Amino acid sequence: MVTRPTKTVQILVDARDAERAAHLVLAEKERRLALERERTSNKGPVTRKINACRKDMDALEALIAEGVVTVTVQALPWPAYRRLLKEHPPRPGDEYDAELGYNEETFLRGLLTAATVDAVDHAGAPYALDFDALLDDETGLDPHSTLAWFRAAMSLQTRPVDLSPRRRAS
Repeated sequence: MVTRPTKTVQILVDARDAERAAHLVLAEKERRLALERERTSNKGPVTRKINACRKDMDALEALIAEGVVTVTVQALPWPAYRRLLKEHPPRPGDEYDAELGYNEETFLRGLLTAATVDAVDHAGAPYALDFDALLDDETGLDPHSTLAWFRAAMSLQTRPVDLSPRRRAS
C-alpha cells in the first residue's frame, strides 16, 4: 500500500468574535493592572485582580479554541489529480485561469473535497466537514483559513518526477 504525504492545517470554523473582543478588553485591563502593581507598595489586592483577570482570559481562550478545527489533507494519486484538472478546465478567454491551468472558481472546492482525509475539533474528536457551508463566499470560512487549507492541499499535488539516472549515449 502506498502511503501518500499529508499535511495538517488549522482552520477557523467559528470566529467567536464576541469572545475575541472580550479577550482583548481583558488583556488591556491586565496590562493596566500590571502597571498599577508596579507603582503601588501594597501589591496584594492588585495581584488578586490580575489573577482573576488571567483566569477569565484563560476561560475565553478555551472558548475561542473551540472554533478551531485541524484538517488533514493528503496528496492525490497523479491520475486523480489529472482528472480533477480536467473536470475544472480554465474558462475560455480568462487569462488568469489559463495561467493557473484550472478554473479558479471551481477548482478549490474540488481539490479540498478530494484531498481532505480527516478533520478533528479542538478536543481531538472527529469533526464532520460541511464543504458547502465552509466554502460559501458569504457565510463560510474567513479568507485566511480557506487560503491556508487550499495551499496545504495544493502543496502536496506535484507532478511525478523521474529521478532515475540518465544513461549517456556512448
